[in-house]
Amino acid sequence: MLFRSTVECVFVDTWGMPRGKRLPVRQFLRGSGFAIANVVYSWNPACGIEDTPWTSVGEGVPDMHAIPDLASFRIAGWTDGVGIVMCDTVHPDGRPIEMDARGMLKRQLTRAADLGFGVDAASELEFHAFTDDWQPLYSDINCYSIFRGWEMEPFMLDIRESLRKTGIEVEACNVEYGPGQTEINVRYGPLMKMADDTVLFKYIVRLCAKRHGINVTFMAKPYLLEAGNGFHVHQSLTRDGNNAFAVKDEDTPLGNSLMRRYLTGLLAHHKELQLVMTPTISGYKRVQDYSFSPTQVTW
Repeated sequence: MLFRSTVECVFVDTWGMPRGKRLPVRQFLRGSGFAIANVVYSWNPACGIEDTPWTSVGEGVPDMHAIPDLASFRIAGWTDGVGIVMCDTVHPDGRPIEMDARGMLKRQLTRAADLGFGVDAASELEFHAFTDDWQPLYSDINCYSIFRGWEMEPFMLDIRESLRKTGIEVEACNVEYGPGQTEINVRYGPLMKMADDTVLFKYIVRLCAKRHGINVTFMAKPYLLEAGNGFHVHQSLTRDGNNAFAVKDEDTPLGNSLMRRYLTGLLAHHKELQLVMTPTISGYKRVQDYSFSPTQVTW
């Protein structure tokens, strides 16, 4: 058995941070999952507990139950003897937790499937790298530099190989537009796997960088006067395994009626989507005119 010691059982809180427990293999194989306080869906990024309609200290912060989704299980590529699996969270009576983002995504994918569509996506994340005392690895702007990329290669190679061994296919990486900034592109795939991979991606990047004495941040705007970190989500719909956006069926700039309607919906709800896509103060500091951050609702 390749995961001979530990299984990391993971879900994400409302800030996208991985939470959960490490189970010995024997306990994991009992298949019962584990109980954990439901406050993880209402605390702030520093784990400060505030009373909400969802839960409160006065109610004793009751437990919910985390159930491993075995379809998401994989062998950890960054170390030996460890498996990792994503979990779904439920109430003690088995009802899905309303604030479980993974559960929300499952419900939306079911709606898409009922309409005859699959959903593919690819996440594209940027991060800044620092020394162990939080100084940028380099201070100049040298976007796409092969030389700067080679300086970063000792830990970037470790990251790429750890991702690959965990089942996350890397297409490319490059130096970006900020001090010590890098981008890694992963190959597109089914949206649920992409969402799981994105959580694991950030976790693996931090782990691998740390063992090389490197600190990293995905913060949207770590420097007020330099390029921020973006998170691009490339999207497409599939029908019968084919890209439904690729068929030319109308004489418009997009050429595809389904893609036009899909994009129209994104634009129509773009402001409301910022509650999800820009949840932090740092995110709004990144949204500046005449920068690489979009500020206009337009395609």
